[in-house]
Amino acid sequence: MVIQADCTAEKAAQLADRFVTVLSLPADLSAGKVCASGSIGITLVTPLTARDAAECLRESDLALYRAKDSGRNRYCFFEAAMDAAIRNRRSMQEDLRQALQGEELTMVYQPLVDGKNHIIGVEALMRWTHPRYGPVSPGVFIPLAEECGLIETLGWFAMRRVFEDSERWPGIKIGVNISSAQLRARGFLDQLERLVGETGIDTLRFEFEITEGLLLAAPAEMDTVLPGIRNLGFQLALDNFGTGYSSLSCLRRYPITRIKIDRSLIANLGVEEGSEDLVAAIVRVARALNMAVVAEGVETSEQRRRLACAGCP
Repeated sequence: MVIQADCTAEKAAQLADRFVTVLSLPADLSAGKVCASGSIGITLVTPLTARDAAECLRESDLALYRAKDSGRNRYCFFEAAMDAAIRNRRSMQEDLRQALQGEELTMVYQPLVDGKNHIIGVEALMRWTHPRYGPVSPGVFIPLAEECGLIETLGWFAMRRVFEDSERWPGIKIGVNISSAQLRARGFLDQLERLVGETGIDTLRFEFEITEGLLLAAPAEMDTVLPGIRNLGFQLALDNFGTGYSSLSCLRRYPITRIKIDRSLIANLGVEEGSEDLVAAIVRVARALNMAVVAEGVETSEQRRRLACAGCP
């Protein structure tokens, strides 16, 4: 922490820039050269805007994290909008806690169709209708839940609701997204088994969708959890395939039963050269490993035709 007296914003920026430059120089340690970097947050205080030390530290801390979010190895000045954003985020987190107790969170079901347009399954998706802001995107409230430690509670809420809703569609396969935090939580398999017993579902009808990153981030944990899920009768699908770093060894190592080709690859069909060959290669890999394939985000008849040509009817 540095206090610079009698300075302007320009002088503060010059000092911060010198710090960033010096911190990025390699340091000679006994183990060899080490390269590091620094991120800096700055808040300006004038006689007209005097605050106590704690408030100044809080503001500079907010600016520091903005510098990190902007790419690190740089400095950033505090702005009033940062304070408003963090307060709004905390308010939304508290609203999400309340939503779990009420009826604001609901499940909707996206159909999965075959080449003849027959519905062969659905994918469960959570939606939040805020009483003041209206519909809130999962891209907003899922990260909020992860930040404030609600993601496990949210996951079990969704799973119980989907299991209960499934009674309305006998014989239909249902896909359920599951977070890495929930999968890696202690006692996950025991809690899942209890929920299955309470709801009396047929586990063979359900497919848990996991992401590629999970297989790479926690391989040791997944060696136990994923086979345990399969032993309970659930299927496993690898979501957003083609956007991460999964290797063939990962696909062979875990009991995956389905690959879901990411919608970004489907959107490029007929638009970007080589996109159809890429999709066809993914389909061939899945077939070789005896896995089913689903293409996400098919919106046009042309995309559907090209998928069929790529071997994904």
